[in-house]
Amino acid sequence: MTERYSAFLDKAESNPSVMNTGTLTPYDVVASIFRRDMEKEEITEEERRSMDVTWKALPDYTGRKMLLQ
Repeated sequence: MTERYSAFLDKAESNPSVMNTGTLTPYDVVASIFRRDMEKEEITEEERRSMDVTWKALPDYTGRKMLLQ
C-alpha cells in the first residue's frame, strides 16, 4: 500500500465522509472477500483495512433498526 493511500485511509477512519461510498452496497465491499475465499487466496492486512474503512463509511441502510429479529 502506498504511503499516500495509507494516509487517505487514516483520514477516512477519523472522518468517514471523506470516502464517497454513496453508490456502494454492502455486497460491493464484501464481494472480493467471497471471491478470494473461493479461490483460496489470502487477503492482505492492507486490503482488510481498506475494506473495513470502506464498510464503516457506508450509509446506514437499516436506519439503525435490528432487521434480524
